[in-house]
Amino acid sequence: MKEFVAEIVSIGRIRHRNLVRLLGYSRRKGELLLVYDYMSNGSLDKYLYCYEHKPKLGWAQRFRVIKGIASGLFYLHEKWEKVVIHRDIKASNVLLDSEMNG
Repeated sequence: MKEFVAEIVSIGRIRHRNLVRLLGYSRRKGELLLVYDYMSNGSLDKYLYCYEHKPKLGWAQRFRVIKGIASGLFYLHEKWEKVVIHRDIKASNVLLDSEMNG
């Protein structure tokens, strides 16, 4: 448990425009909860796979999202104090802010 909390504290210090900021955590009765910034446009998968949202995300926006994902991953792999490997990159794990940045 101490190792997990130390990792959460480290992740909480990460600041990058393309990474959702960890605001805090709660540990009670064996449950661990993480609190992140609210991303008002939800996850990328609904814009790629849900018919009702497809018109909202054109190719220019998709490319911008892809560049944001790459920028965030580059930061985690090359610029942060220790290498962070995400291990589960997929559209449902890419969150979009109010300006559709990933």
